Amino acid sequence: MREKLAKLAHKQWSGWMKYIFSKCSETCPEDGKLFHENCLIIPPWAVERWGRQANIPYKNLSEKEKDSDRAEADKFLVIFQETIEQLQDRINELNETYIHNVKIAGQFKQQIKQLQAELDKHRWIPVSERLPENIPITLVLFDSGNIIQAICADWVNIEGKLNEHITHWKPIILPEKTLKGE
Repeated sequence: MREKLAKLAHKQWSGWMKYIFSKCSETCPEDGKLFHENCLIIPPWAVERWGRQANIPYKNLSEKEKDSDRAEADKFLVIFQETIEQLQDRINELNETYIHNVKIAGQFKQQIKQLQAELDKHRWIPVSERLPENIPITLVLFDSGNIIQAICADWVNIEGKLNEHITHWKPIILPEKTLKGE
């Protein structure tokens, strides 16, 4: 935006200078002689008018003079409006991206929850956390690191026979085909 404003400011300044030069003369109005090489003479009417305009506040200008300044200000407003529209477009893009990412995050969260549930089916469960219910056969892990398959009802007998303590257990999950008898 800065470069656009600088370009407009330069265009306005150069336009003003061209306008001034177009009103000036290289010759003296009284005798028509060349005043000085590379010098221009501002006509008296312009000196009076532009001098007056330069030295009074905007609020004291005539409506015609204010309209001229307003027309120049409108050129800046066009750049501001374009910039606002570009920023709004970018905000909309970012909002769409955010909403999309929130949806994806929700999907990932659900997938993680499902994977965690599946993982929980296969993890070693500490006996201090809970004991198996309605699971007839499990793998059991002893404090020695030994693992065996055991019927839950025999845990006490197994511990006594092996002189080891069960620390964790894990359900034995058979593949779907085996469960359906296929």
